[in-house]
Amino acid sequence: MKSRLFALMLIFCVAVSAYAQTPAEKQALEQAAKEMRREGDSYFMVAHLMADGLIKENEAYSWLSSGDTFLVNDKPIPTAFYDKYHTMAEDYSANCLLYNRFGVTSTGSTIAEIIDAVSSVRVSAQRRLEADTMKKRMKRCSKRVTEQLAADNLIKKGDHFTIFFRSYGIFLNYKEIDKALQSKYWEIVKKEEGFDIATYAGQPYISSFSTTY
Repeated sequence: MKSRLFALMLIFCVAVSAYAQTPAEKQALEQAAKEMRREGDSYFMVAHLMADGLIKENEAYSWLSSGDTFLVNDKPIPTAFYDKYHTMAEDYSANCLLYNRFGVTSTGSTIAEIIDAVSSVRVSAQRRLEADTMKKRMKRCSKRVTEQLAADNLIKKGDHFTIFFRSYGIFLNYKEIDKALQSKYWEIVKKEEGFDIATYAGQPYISSFSTTY
């Protein structure tokens, strides 16, 4: 009975951690994961998955976090790892994303690429992070501008509108907003998107968006 139980335990261990790393590799990957998470880079998950032996060097892999689901190579993550990865995904989604669905599909990564802060894997991931951060800033900016338009009685609930920010003025549905009101909108755009009107003198177009209040 004991030998049968041991065999079952051995099979289980192999199933949930098929690609074991050396202690040194695991430590390096976990350190890289901490660095990437601190930087807001979603590739920190790849470092954890490789450290835990759930994906293998130089082999194609995918992972996806969506709500309560966490998939590795299109299969639910082993139960022994679910709480760890679900908690990390929830924390990352809440602090770094606009949504609770994110993941990666790759033709393969190496431990060396993951632990090297200036590797192509880490750098390209940083570019994706910057693009995602800009989307987040733009969404926050449009929300604040919309709230200010409503506060100034320029729109009402259900209105669809387009607003243009140009170096010579701000236009709501192609009509210029009262000059006396424009400074507050420029402050919002400067704070949320980083566009300072003073640096765009002479340039006809700066930013715009359309939405429904």
